[in-house]
Amino acid sequence: MILYERHKAPDALKLRFHIRDKFGNDITNSLDYDPATGVGHCYVPNSDAIIEYFKPQGYVEVDGHVNPSQEALDAIYQSVQSGLDPKVMEATIKKVEQDVRFNKGTEDNK
Repeated sequence: MILYERHKAPDALKLRFHIRDKFGNDITNSLDYDPATGVGHCYVPNSDAIIEYFKPQGYVEVDGHVNPSQEALDAIYQSVQSGLDPKVMEATIKKVEQDVRFNKGTEDNK
């Protein structure tokens, strides 16, 4: 899995970049999250402190895509930055996700 870092998302996506617990509730003030380990970091309001937290079985949703692969995440970021039509953007992201799944399946069979 990958570490999802909200601050690296394009500004247009930051409001659609959600780090959530296993119940679907947003993890408030979260900066990053690794769904594989359940470890993330968040800032403490009214402070410069950043603390580590542990929320197993949580997930990340970026523009409607749950725990996208690095390739899909890059495609989402590029689509938003280039101003693609939403239908074209969705088709591109779905194609990338299909390719990743297909390639992962062939690698497992080696």
